[in-house]
Amino acid sequence: MNVHTLFGISALMSLVASSVFAKLYVWPRLRIMDRDDALVPLVAPHMFLRFSMSTSCDYRQPSSGLSHLWKRTTC
Repeated sequence: MNVHTLFGISALMSLVASSVFAKLYVWPRLRIMDRDDALVPLVAPHMFLRFSMSTSCDYRQPSSGLSHLWKRTTC
């Protein structure tokens, strides 16, 4: 099989698994919560993602392994 085909199948199966998990476990719990309280579990993973990206953009590390283009566009 082609590498791109395998990557596409992997991404599709990950999307399907995440959707099933959200429909069965996350959505029922969020529906019974108030809107303001339900927003916290939805936003919290994105806060940690932003934190991890900002800590990986440390320019004092000369051999961080990240390309300069990625640092310029992300940080």
